[in-house]
Amino acid sequence: MLKVVSDDDMPEEIRVALIEAFGWYYFSEKRGEIIDAVDALISKNNTPESIRNEAIKTKNRLITGNNVSITP
Repeated sequence: MLKVVSDDDMPEEIRVALIEAFGWYYFSEKRGEIIDAVDALISKNNTPESIRNEAIKTKNRLITGNNVSITP
């Protein structure tokens, strides 16, 4: 799924949905890899705004935790 999210040729809607789904992977052993992947999307200049915004939300969810009341 990380490859699909990083693929600029994939439809934007699919990429956004997958990034949002990654926000549920707080307890995954791959959490660090997911954070790295969304960080790459955030820092990339040509990333569409909807993908960048969801990547920021997902990164915050993965860092803060899944049951914090202020989690976006």
